[in-house]
Amino acid sequence: PGGSTPRTMATARALVLLAALTGATAVPLSGSIPIGLEARREFGRSDFIFPLADSEAEAENAGTVQPVGVGALPALIGEGASMTLFNVDACAYNLPHTHPRATEILFVIETAQDDSLMVEFSEENGGRTLSNFIGSGFLTFFPQGLTHFQVNLGCTESMYISGLNSEDGGVITIPSFSVAALDLDAVRVMFTLSEEEALDLIAGVPANPAVGLEECLTRCNITLSDEEGGSGGDDDDDMLSSAELSAAIVVPIVAVLGITGFLIYRNSDNGYGKSGRAVPSQQDVAHQRTAAALGGARPPGIPPP
Repeated sequence: PGGSTPRTMATARALVLLAALTGATAVPLSGSIPIGLEARREFGRSDFIFPLADSEAEAENAGTVQPVGVGALPALIGEGASMTLFNVDACAYNLPHTHPRATEILFVIETAQDDSLMVEFSEENGGRTLSNFIGSGFLTFFPQGLTHFQVNLGCTESMYISGLNSEDGGVITIPSFSVAALDLDAVRVMFTLSEEEALDLIAGVPANPAVGLEECLTRCNITLSDEEGGSGGDDDDDMLSSAELSAAIVVPIVAVLGITGFLIYRNSDNGYGKSGRAVPSQQDVAHQRTAAALGGARPPGIPPP
């Protein structure tokens, strides 16, 4: 009565954001009994909160991945929602993956620049590859089951949070749990490799998040010893070999899946119409900036602007 207070307005905004992140539908705040009431009575008050920022990381390589689902928060059962907090190092990749049972919506908390997080997903056969550069305050989403990835092109850590519209959306990391788990002959045929080469490729699949490409690390003045926490010396050569091997593995896998990575900074007069990419024309400047930051290199077959 008497109008909205700042507290009620803030609460309303928080509810809208939560609904957007989880895919939840609006539920009346009064006059109805929510589904799952009996189930929720099995849980105490503290079962509905979780210290996500301080939780143990599920993946920890060139950054951290901290998920919360029914395993960590059993009260989520039947609620159709889960979340993951990402802290991704400079230049690092959240490797190509899919969620077989969920659509993902991603909200960027912090990036180095307003266009330094590259996000991309590929549709099914015959579809498109859609790529964008986004930054703090932006969100994007990846449709259920489609292959997608993110790469932090900035020179500082990037933080973002993703919500799934399932408490058990599942994840299939393409390099390690799809390609590397295939029959060896299938891998050989896919990449036209000898048996020895295929074994080397599988053995060298990087952990997620994966260390970024050498040219990005060089641009950011990051040495591999800094990225990996090493102390130099004889280990430097081993770390360089590991990073080069990671890049050699990630790039062809991404290409085979239809994920074209840095090819999206094609600067044509038709606003990317010929390439079929759904990149908003207002982001042309961001693509040019990324190309310049990477030394202006233009892949074969991509004409100059």
